[in-house]
Amino acid sequence: MRRVITKADRVLIASILIFATVWLIFWNFVVFSGQSATEVIIEVNGQHFASYHLSSITEPKTVEVITEFGTNILEITHDSVRVIYADCPDKLDIQAGAITRPGSIIVCLPNRLVVRLGSHRTVDGVTF
Repeated sequence: MRRVITKADRVLIASILIFATVWLIFWNFVVFSGQSATEVIIEVNGQHFASYHLSSITEPKTVEVITEFGTNILEITHDSVRVIYADCPDKLDIQAGAITRPGSIIVCLPNRLVVRLGSHRTVDGVTF
């Protein structure tokens, strides 16, 4: 015997999906509202390269990351970070623009560069 999906089943499934989507968007705003990044973490090939505390940056700072994989130049301000130069062929890290929220990342795969924004928060949404 074959089960047929009725109109009521479709309405129920659509309602659950809409509710779940709205809940996730709401939860994202509740958890991350008012939270600002406090540090920039730079990694090359999975290894820690450098860290900068955003509170100590008063003027835009340029950081040059030169490795055996390639060269990237970052611009760090008091609340954001972005890649302004990369010698990789696709330039996706430059196109990513500036990141400002904790947990945001910029990745340059050819140069094996990962730039993350972190926050010193004692309780997060998972442990709360």
